[in-house]
Amino acid sequence: MGTKLGLSKESLSDLTLAAILHDVGKTRIPERLLEKPGKLTATEYEEIKRHTIYGYELLKSIPGIPPSIALTALQHHEREDGQGYPHKLKGSNIYYLSKIVAIADVFHAMSSDRVYHQAMPFYKVIEQMNRDVFGKFNPKMLLVFINQLMGTLVGKEVMLTNQQIGTIIMINPYEPLKVLMKTKSGIIDLRLEKELQIERIIGK
Repeated sequence: MGTKLGLSKESLSDLTLAAILHDVGKTRIPERLLEKPGKLTATEYEEIKRHTIYGYELLKSIPGIPPSIALTALQHHEREDGQGYPHKLKGSNIYYLSKIVAIADVFHAMSSDRVYHQAMPFYKVIEQMNRDVFGKFNPKMLLVFINQLMGTLVGKEVMLTNQQIGTIIMINPYEPLKVLMKTKSGIIDLRLEKELQIERIIGK
């Protein structure tokens, strides 16, 4: 994403480090909360949200860590519409790298199995993120993310919602989820097969 968005070499280095360390504040959250299978209470959720502040405090105290890394940890749950946390910042008040990390973080959270929820089907993750494009996320960044993500899937095996398995051979740049696939029974064009979606990615 950083490369496609035209970041400098120095900014790409900062983005890499920020992405790796953005959740470091969770080391100060009790494990019983991080691994709780049921719904969090309001008090528990407020404590979970403090991982952004804990991460900022931890990182800014480490010599040699650029301020941008701590700022990304602090702001990666802020959203364009001001409905994020911890400070309900909006749009241009959110640090640029934080916006990039936020998109990757949400995708990872939604598409991964967690103790408190199962991974969402791939197409539902992308559809949900697309619905949030003019509220939670920066539209330009989200478009870059989705196009880059889908581009990496060419040649990969995926399972469709009808359990059929095939290999992606082409991405439609205007409708990234509507791919062209090769299966044992022939070529499938998801632009024409309206009822079919990509359930999950099999090939690594």
